[in-house]
Amino acid sequence: TVLLLNSGEGYYHHYSDPLCKQPTFTIYASGHYTKGIPSSKVKGGTELQFKVTRAKVTPMDKATVLLLNSSAASTCGENGSWTIGADQDITSTNGCNALGIRLPHTEYELFKIEQDAKDRTLLFIGERPTDGSNPDTPAKRPTSYQAPLVQCVGASGVFPSHVNQKQLAVPGSSRSIVLTPAPLASLLLIAGFHVLRQN
Repeated sequence: TVLLLNSGEGYYHHYSDPLCKQPTFTIYASGHYTKGIPSSKVKGGTELQFKVTRAKVTPMDKATVLLLNSSAASTCGENGSWTIGADQDITSTNGCNALGIRLPHTEYELFKIEQDAKDRTLLFIGERPTDGSNPDTPAKRPTSYQAPLVQCVGASGVFPSHVNQKQLAVPGSSRSIVLTPAPLASLLLIAGFHVLRQN
């Protein structure tokens, strides 16, 4: 099988409130993804494979800075040097244990895009395995979806100018984002949102 690889990068913005006004951290991730193919198991779904090879974390509040600075040495960037608003590359430490991020990381994903009754674009990402693991083999590829993600209404202007302003939230939920800890491959999915829309 020949896999057509595309480069991708994206930002995952995590908030502690449903209105996206209290940011906790941002993750930048980059890597590669395969061209999407229609799912043979889930009607209307698209299957992709993502490999995240590089990531940076930017803490946005005091609690996250404390968490990251209390991490064991060589497990999450440069130990003890985290500050609010300053990003650190976590590639050399193979991710960040405190946030559940492992690098490099491959996931087999399922997703679809729909419009809701309010004409908002909804991104459905595959449900995470119930055993708490990641969909890191073709056999673990999701066959159902999480609650959809939409662009946050109150998020513009919260992050530095280098950050992509496509923050995501779960409509009708008190959670700002549904993604479980460190689905970094989903960042490439979100960044590649336009790829499916163009096909």
